[in-house]
Amino acid sequence: MEAEGSELTFKGREFGSDELEVIRDVVVTFRRLSRQELANTVCELLDWRRPNGGLKTSEARELLEMLDASGQIELPAASSRGRPRGSKTKIPLTTAGQEQTELRAQLRAVEPVKLCLVETAEQRRQWRELVERYHPEGCSVPVGAHLRYLVEICCPSPQIVGCLQLSSPAWKMKARDKFIGWSAEGHRSNLQKVVNNSRFLLMPWVHVEHLASRVLGQMARQFPGDWERAYGIRPLLLETVVSAEHEGTCYRAANWKEVGQTTGRGRMDRKHRGAQHARQQVFVYALEKEARQRLCAEAVVPAIEEKMSEEPEDRSADCRELLEERRRDIGKRYELLKGQLDERGRRCWLGAEALALGRGGLTLVAEACAVSLMTVKAGMSEVQSIPSVDKGKTRIRRKGGGRKPIEQQLPGIKEELEKLVDPYTRGDPESPLRWTSKSQDRLAEELTARGFAVSAVTVGKLLLELDYRLKANRKTREGKQHPDRDAQFQYIAQKSREFLDAGDPVISVDTKKKEKIGNYKNGGREYEPKGHVEEVDTHDFGQRDDEGRVIKGIPYGVYDLGRNEGWVSVGADHDTAPFAVSTIGQWWETMGQPAYPNSGRVLITADSGGSNGSRVRAWKTELQRLADATGLEFHVSHFPPGTSKWNKIEHRMFSQITMNWRGRPLTSYETIINLIANTKTKTGLRIEAVLDTSSYPTGIKITDKQLGAVNIERDDFHPNWNYTILPSSLEK
Repeated sequence: MEAEGSELTFKGREFGSDELEVIRDVVVTFRRLSRQELANTVCELLDWRRPNGGLKTSEARELLEMLDASGQIELPAASSRGRPRGSKTKIPLTTAGQEQTELRAQLRAVEPVKLCLVETAEQRRQWRELVERYHPEGCSVPVGAHLRYLVEICCPSPQIVGCLQLSSPAWKMKARDKFIGWSAEGHRSNLQKVVNNSRFLLMPWVHVEHLASRVLGQMARQFPGDWERAYGIRPLLLETVVSAEHEGTCYRAANWKEVGQTTGRGRMDRKHRGAQHARQQVFVYALEKEARQRLCAEAVVPAIEEKMSEEPEDRSADCRELLEERRRDIGKRYELLKGQLDERGRRCWLGAEALALGRGGLTLVAEACAVSLMTVKAGMSEVQSIPSVDKGKTRIRRKGGGRKPIEQQLPGIKEELEKLVDPYTRGDPESPLRWTSKSQDRLAEELTARGFAVSAVTVGKLLLELDYRLKANRKTREGKQHPDRDAQFQYIAQKSREFLDAGDPVISVDTKKKEKIGNYKNGGREYEPKGHVEEVDTHDFGQRDDEGRVIKGIPYGVYDLGRNEGWVSVGADHDTAPFAVSTIGQWWETMGQPAYPNSGRVLITADSGGSNGSRVRAWKTELQRLADATGLEFHVSHFPPGTSKWNKIEHRMFSQITMNWRGRPLTSYETIINLIANTKTKTGLRIEAVLDTSSYPTGIKITDKQLGAVNIERDDFHPNWNYTILPSSLEK
């Protein structure tokens, strides 16, 4: 390296002051990038490439580290792939992975012990988090087939106490291979039947004697079935390695056998030198009797070919066992493949398998796959005789084979069916099905009466071919609408943006459907234990109070558009304007004022009808009382008549409440309050709910004098829909 003034020469390239400044800017700007990514970025910006066009990443990284050592730049800490072995640095954890209170108990006190197969994304995240945190080897992605388990105990309370991982075995391990004693052919054929216990972890705060050996024993009983369901292979042997500082006591207690030691070897470099590690103990566990003999068995086909000609009583027990194993393997492969192949593909696969087995293969494949001998024989002939052709030109059956289409058997059936399904345009307007349900059964009956004897299933297939589908009514015609409907929408949107940009609250208010209190059916479904059904009353006439009135809950809601928060008051009397304004006041006192301490105005968007309607006098007089009490200006904008579905509270809060309490009887006010308050969404919706037991009588008249006392300012655009209620102390 040579430096002259502000210039620098490195690896045959001169860097001017401008280029060095670019490097400094990259390091400062992209602090979150690793050293390797920073080197790539520098190469791209400075166009530092090799003769073949590749980036000189290694040279750039060396330059960056040299500049870092001289104090000219500050690089991020060097990272390694995963967590270094023996590292004491702990990664940040969520609540699921935090250390818990120390657990000391006898094994029988924490039973039953369960091994939960890791299947969901949440389980995978929790497994990785625990292993990365507490296992000395950390968490790494296994190569090939693997299964993971979470170890759970149920007493004194359900909790995760350990993790397991089973993965593909080591390709070669001298101690294990010597114990099995297999040949090169046996190793090639049966290595997939060996599984490696690559991770076993019990949490450091768990001190339960014999728990580790109990988990290993349960794993040996449970995982072979899970592995076979996942990969179609039944394991015969388990293997694992234990580092020298651990004695492997739990493996010995679980009847695992120590067969030797290994140093292991990592990925080889270009000079064929492997990275040597400390010696580790090798343990194995046979999952079945005679596992070693079965692992040593070489290709089964020659043994089958030699013995198939003998009489059954002359065949040895070993040969019969090999035959049975091969029969099971063929049957499993066929079950896995048959759903992905068409009829010809299945025949050809069966024929190829029989040909590969040689003598006796025809019968063996037919028995293993539960198909006829003729099907397998036809497949053998096709594989041997049909020349290679383009995939698109290969026929599944010979030309002219198979059942003829229904339209060839019954010419004109499609036209007759269309006349029945669509009598207005294609058939007779006086069709007998014009005023009845056009079900497949009714259509089949009518076609049969007209001389086309078909079943309802055939009618369904014909309807699909004719591009008919079951359709429901769609609400699209909105009927007569106010001519200024869209203009009012735009006015509300513009006004809402102004308030939100200024940091003032914008709320959407409305009353949800009144709910009867009692053990009545509520729409929707919820998960329940098998055989258990929530029983509710047959009739929902409604419970009545002492005065004979039906007991009901009236949820009135306030939704804050800017904070995605809501307030719901569940009334027990009537849905009136005083009740609506009282709910707004409760929202402001509990949620609004703490969130908007410096705001002096609130924008309310509401429907044009109901307790907060644009023509309701009590709505305006009650807002005046609230404005005088709080000193707030209430800007009100009503949606045009018939457009209540566009109110934000409907689809952002009320719909979420309905989904949260689906399938649950609303047996009490407390149930309603809890279900509303516990409504959450992925976008962060938060709702508070209270019960309002106040009395809100109906039939109260507001005189012209009372209405005239309201300090109201009306907007220029649709003043009946858009207005402001000011405190009485302010002049109009």
